[in-house]
Amino acid sequence: MTLAAGDGGDSILWSLENTTRIALEPEEVGGLVEVCARGANGAIHLLNSGELSSRLLPVIEWMGDDGSSWSAALAIASTSSNLLSNGLAVTVDDSHSLFQSGQHLLLGEQDTRCDLDSSPRLPAGDNTTWAWDLSLREQGLLPHLENGAINLTLPESGWLHICDGGLMPHESWRITPTSRQELSLTTWDGGLIDVWVSNSSDTINRTWELPVSDALVRTHGDGIPNVSIDGTTANLSLSASDSSFRATVIWLQVEADGKVLFNVASWSLGVGT
Repeated sequence: MTLAAGDGGDSILWSLENTTRIALEPEEVGGLVEVCARGANGAIHLLNSGELSSRLLPVIEWMGDDGSSWSAALAIASTSSNLLSNGLAVTVDDSHSLFQSGQHLLLGEQDTRCDLDSSPRLPAGDNTTWAWDLSLREQGLLPHLENGAINLTLPESGWLHICDGGLMPHESWRITPTSRQELSLTTWDGGLIDVWVSNSSDTINRTWELPVSDALVRTHGDGIPNVSIDGTTANLSLSASDSSFRATVIWLQVEADGKVLFNVASWSLGVGT
């Protein structure tokens, strides 16, 4: 089994692990098979964004025992940003971007389903002030936040699910720890900021406003970007030596000690238009 680019060339951003030989019965698996693929930094953002044309998407190729050739495009389930928490209470009102009045919150594991309590309760409160520690009570309903804020406490690990009446959660976030109070209950950890594919040697200049003022720069790939951060403003200047396809991805990452990383990955894809 090998992994190639969709145009038949080498796959620069992806490789396969531990899949040199597998047993596969197409009639039994219904055409769906899981394999372990390792991507270069930024590769998963490119694949999920759809920026790459079909001829550049990674393709798995293998030979059957009967000598027939098989191929399939590599697809990866979209990943959501992580939800940050430091285990302390955070005030949430009706202006909070993540939560809405009346939502059924459920703390659990990744595969937890929304069938544990058919009648979730409201947290303790007096219709103007509310408090809810999900470590003590794992599920319930958010109150009407327009009537007052709630002091919401999440642990530093686990999964937070939003249930809307179905068996499967409507939305889910993996909770990761942060030591910074001002980052709690935000979902931009690991979130994509920007992505583009260019085939020009012209210099590209871009600017973004970041949610923090002390991000650290991390660069990946074979490009040489010039990145500077002034307060919450990040500036990027990127030039290429030729007009080959170049993919560039920008994303944020938060480490457990509260450091925020501004990641820039720029890869030459080695093909022209």
